Amino acid sequence: EFVERFHTHAEDIGFSFAVLLTNLDDHLPGDARLAHFLKSGKGFLSHFSPQLGRVEIIGQSQKVERMYFLIRKTCKQQWESPQIQESKREFFRSVDRTNHREKLSQFISFCEDIIYEVRTVKIQIEDNGLC
Repeated sequence: EFVERFHTHAEDIGFSFAVLLTNLDDHLPGDARLAHFLKSGKGFLSHFSPQLGRVEIIGQSQKVERMYFLIRKTCKQQWESPQIQESKREFFRSVDRTNHREKLSQFISFCEDIIYEVRTVKIQIEDNGLC
């Protein structure tokens, strides 16, 4: 009962701590004070790094900002499926890199296609009892 009651909360706190350490390391690279915390939090970082997603966006200050998020294991399993990987490779091979509007349009189209493919993969995974 104890594990059931507190495991999710402990997992959330551990993930938040890993995000905090990662974010601080991004903003204060080589900081001697932070090095101590990074050393102490090495276990958190290694445990959560496979589940730590990151995107870079242009924030309100017009600067690139990194946003971190949790990647659920089932989502990762779907994203790493062979058909999704092939779609990603095909997109990277064929995207028009000379025209920003066209590149954005192709990316949006790719995202719509991937959403459909991920749903299909999810059904296949559930049907095969892999999830």
